[in-house]
Amino acid sequence: MTLPTDITVGDPDHAGMHNAERSAINNKPDDFVELGDTPASLAGQAGKAVAVNAAADALEFVVPELRAPNAKTANYTLILADARKAVEMDVASANTVTVPPNSSVAFPVGTVVEVVQVGAGQTSIVEGSGVTVDTPGTLGLAGQWSTVWLRKRVTDGWLVSGDVELGS
Repeated sequence: MTLPTDITVGDPDHAGMHNAERSAINNKPDDFVELGDTPASLAGQAGKAVAVNAAADALEFVVPELRAPNAKTANYTLILADARKAVEMDVASANTVTVPPNSSVAFPVGTVVEVVQVGAGQTSIVEGSGVTVDTPGTLGLAGQWSTVWLRKRVTDGWLVSGDVELGS
């Protein structure tokens, strides 16, 4: 696919200018095709993602961040480092994962946290002070090896989806 090289939108500081004119003014590429170091070959890049480099002047292939599990053996309150990771609850008795209020832990809206009940004890999601967690069932996981995903929808509102226990 070839992208046009004279796009006249996209830079609010220099609206109406062609890419070459904007690039001359701000000394940075204004669209994908003007990047100087676009990868010449896809050889050896399987499984990698394309990202803009730190200087914002070229593309590079990077290994995507893996979601390393965070193993817990007791009740647990989510922390910012749990974003995009799996919290594995390996507890023999009933246990909880608490979703803290935004005032305590400011997860960005859109954050997803995976919770897995590894142990035999039922894991339940608990709403911290002022937090609402919406679910089609209960806030309890359905059983050992059940997995749910928590997604932050709004400041103190989350959605849980996955293998939840059905409500009556």
